[in-house]
Amino acid sequence: MEFENTMVIHALEKEVERAAWDIWIAKYPDFTEETFISFSDFLSLQMKPNEVKVFKSDEEILDEMLKVVSQYESRKGGQ
Repeated sequence: MEFENTMVIHALEKEVERAAWDIWIAKYPDFTEETFISFSDFLSLQMKPNEVKVFKSDEEILDEMLKVVSQYESRKGGQ
């Protein structure tokens, strides 16, 4: 099972590498001396993990929305 997992991961990495290559090649004609990035650097950026998003709890969201509603109602009443 370990061997199969390793092979699947390797195949997925190669697929990402091919997709990154296609994107880099498409951008290549537009590179200037100032904007050029090597494929290896471009690939490294593509393989970098995405930023982890922090989610708020239901209570935090409800508190925020109650504040918004309260502010809206106070402005609406003031008109």
